[in-house]
Amino acid sequence: MDINEIKKQNYYEWQRKIGRTTDIMPYEEWILLHNLGTKFVSDEIEHINGFVYDNFFLNKKIATVGGLKYITNAEKLLSEIGGIYIKDIIPDETDIILTSNAYYNNILKKGIKGQKFVGYTGYWKNLTADYPNIIIVRESEFLRKIGYDVPFSECKGEVNKEDISNYTIIDIETTGTNTKSCEIIELAAVKVVSGLIVGEYDSLIKPTSAISKKITDLTGITNEMVENAPLIEQELQNFLDFVGDDVILGHNISTFDSSIIYRYCEALKLKPFVNDMFDTLNYAHYCDIDVPDFKLSTLCKYFGIEYDAHRAKNDCIANYKCYEELKQRHSGKYKKATVKIENPIKKAQSEISVIDEFTPVTDKQICLSGDFACGSKEEITTKLEALGATVKKAVSGKTDYLIVGKNGSDSWSCGNYGSKVKKALELQSKGKDIKIIKEEDFFKCLKTLV
Repeated sequence: MDINEIKKQNYYEWQRKIGRTTDIMPYEEWILLHNLGTKFVSDEIEHINGFVYDNFFLNKKIATVGGLKYITNAEKLLSEIGGIYIKDIIPDETDIILTSNAYYNNILKKGIKGQKFVGYTGYWKNLTADYPNIIIVRESEFLRKIGYDVPFSECKGEVNKEDISNYTIIDIETTGTNTKSCEIIELAAVKVVSGLIVGEYDSLIKPTSAISKKITDLTGITNEMVENAPLIEQELQNFLDFVGDDVILGHNISTFDSSIIYRYCEALKLKPFVNDMFDTLNYAHYCDIDVPDFKLSTLCKYFGIEYDAHRAKNDCIANYKCYEELKQRHSGKYKKATVKIENPIKKAQSEISVIDEFTPVTDKQICLSGDFACGSKEEITTKLEALGATVKKAVSGKTDYLIVGKNGSDSWSCGNYGSKVKKALELQSKGKDIKIIKEEDFFKCLKTLV
């Protein structure tokens, strides 16, 4: 049975259940206003006769997670195909985890929330590594497998987790970051066979709206550069032909690049883009490397790879080199980013900026953190403002100096540090010129305050 027909039946059934028998808005009008687009397998709609499915789910213990989009009553549906519904996941006794399409990638990246596991709290970070026999199935693929006519656009390719040697790296540049509305301004792909590059594709795309200065600054792509470029409807098929049925590889493609290409394929009524994919952002978490984050630029820096960021083909080639390095360090154990920040009082002795000579504070924005030996924050604020400084309560990108009190704070214990220092360090890492200075070093330069 077609999904849209089932949604339509559900709509009229719902109208009857709430007692409305006349003046019912036609489904076609209602869907435009409310976008039903969700649950369709319900108690009221029986399976069609001759329902076809293989025995893959027969007698399998199956749990559901992640807020299924289409299935209303999983227990009923699973019983009809011979599966065994289980409410909680006991890893050694679970055969299949059925999850929504959106949550599927979260499982690979973050694990599953602990309350679904008997006797476990927090996140089960290494689910696939610790329990390789558990099969994770996305909802749309499950429904197609048991006979429902789910659109291919709902069935994105599975995310590969094993090392691969044959693949095509893809990358796109866009007019923004909203996957539902941004436009593609560059398409690129690099084909790899047996670990070696054998082909390249690259094309600028002319969007329907102007490219903003922010995107031009980020990518280097100007409106003049795309003026004579093909439109997406003229070029996308060439890109798809180059990629073919290959496994696609990329950095964050499972949530960004692939979603946008799926959207365009559907809008242009092209063959659905359902290639299996390999996301190196997720894969890097399972490699034995110590990095502050898992951005492609960070990985390139870690491996000493030259990287001209935010042009699609350059990203593809850098991604290829990073993946070949990551393969050699794959451990199968999930790792977090290794941001190591010492207590600010200790860090100030070595890494935190120190003023070596008098620096005027007129027109400077200053923030105070911790408790001070030379007076209260109110007293220090009054004196700094008398010298022309502006004292703010919070750290921002406009902050010039964050002064760390000599006496610290009661909340700084066991290697912890103040939230203001953490914020300043984060802004420093993004290129902001914020100086984090110990009280005694700062006030040596301002004798009138000591």
